[in-house]
Amino acid sequence: IVLPFCEATPAQAGELCRAAQGNDASRVELLLDRAQDPDRPDGYDRTPLQVAAMSGHLEVARLLLEAKASANQERAGDGATPLCLAAAHGHVEVACLLLRVGAELEKRIGASGATPLLLGSQVGSIEIVQLLLDARADHDKGYNSDGRTPLLVAASLGHRGVVQLLLLAGAEKDRCTNTGATALLLACQAGQVEVVQLLLEAGADRNKATDHGITPFLAACRSTHLEVARLLGPMHGDNDVVTEEGVG
Repeated sequence: IVLPFCEATPAQAGELCRAAQGNDASRVELLLDRAQDPDRPDGYDRTPLQVAAMSGHLEVARLLLEAKASANQERAGDGATPLCLAAAHGHVEVACLLLRVGAELEKRIGASGATPLLLGSQVGSIEIVQLLLDARADHDKGYNSDGRTPLLVAASLGHRGVVQLLLLAGAEKDRCTNTGATALLLACQAGQVEVVQLLLEAGADRNKATDHGITPFLAACRSTHLEVARLLGPMHGDNDVVTEEGVG
């Protein structure tokens, strides 16, 4: 016999979320024993599992899932699921648990279109990225807004370990944003020396220009990242001499 959940008051719903946020597993278990709906949102439209995923509280998340909380319940406003929230905060154990119970791997968030892999790449979590790649996440699925893929995001932020994982997984190294910027160009623009070296070693196209004709070399010079410019300079001929002032 499957009994229905009892109707929780707003105060009771808030109490469960507070217990989840405070990592109070005993309190969470006690509240769930009264057959309260584990997916009832609090006054901030957060479900207890979303709160636990965001906070990285593994035991609380496990209790909520055992109580039949939805692993794919979307957060009001942006549509973020528990897996998206765990990935965005680098909580690999919670993310692993959510995947085991059927969390949607490629769920996109709202208008931006961020996936769990994009979010994990953005925060530079090697563990999250490895977990999601092992689960066969699409490594070339980009943001709706500008086309940045996990590789482009990680490269621009200097997350070398994540860039390396994505390249090993087969991420398209010369994939562009909607305006034609590659991972190499974004790394050059941001002065990410180690990432630039890694991308060059992987065979990234050092001459691929944006829609406005900006090459990685020019992007580095314009941003006065001279160490990066010197990595690229020898391939551009004697006319592109890098000085302390820029390009001569």
